[in-house]
Amino acid sequence: MKTVSHEDQPQEEWRAGVQTRMHVSARNGATQLCIFEQWVEPAVGAPTHWHPVEEVLTVIAGKAEMWIDEERIVLIAGSPLLFPRTANMAFETPAPKRFISMPCSRHQFSRRRSTGPPRW
Repeated sequence: MKTVSHEDQPQEEWRAGVQTRMHVSARNGATQLCIFEQWVEPAVGAPTHWHPVEEVLTVIAGKAEMWIDEERIVLIAGSPLLFPRTANMAFETPAPKRFISMPCSRHQFSRRRSTGPPRW
């Protein structure tokens, strides 16, 4: 049985204003699942994109504006949202506070990055 200490996993900047810590990923032996934690600064988020698999994003602290295709919703701490596979999705942090999220997905979606060691 393998355990992972979240605090032992390093944080890295994925893009300006977004710090990420991988919890479960290819880096620590996962083959089908990716779970990570992100700290997203105000007025920052993820641009519109899609994945070939479902993703669940849970707001851990703060709030975030999420959208799937044309539908928008504001999530508060403790609220998960299921993003269907292939749906256009994005999110942003309303000012003035950052939010912390924990996305979970099958990690095949991450094959879009081809440089450097696998994050997931």
